[in-house]
Amino acid sequence: MNCPHQPPSLIRYTPIQQFLHLQSFAALPDTAPSAEDAAPLGCRYDDMIAVYGRAFQERLGELRVFMVGCGALGCEFMKNFALLGVCCGPTGSLVVTDNDRIEVSNLNRQVR
Repeated sequence: MNCPHQPPSLIRYTPIQQFLHLQSFAALPDTAPSAEDAAPLGCRYDDMIAVYGRAFQERLGELRVFMVGCGALGCEFMKNFALLGVCCGPTGSLVVTDNDRIEVSNLNRQVR
């Protein structure tokens, strides 16, 4: 189908030949956790425990965080905190404050 506003040579799509290389070795701990510390617990955080150990996951759960702003970025941070188990321990807490008013125009940036 030809567009009347553009010449046919500009309409064609040619995929770019490329690849993505992602390495995150800097995120790995210097020493691997012991086999006992990395043993799976049958919970949603078993992948994190296998890499960083149970003690690290427990420290994440016990964090106490005060977050200022829960707009587009704040909602993503809260979602990722929940997925990683941050502040989800018995004494962990996440306090969120936002001085902005919720309006219909802002709802598309909130957690779905």
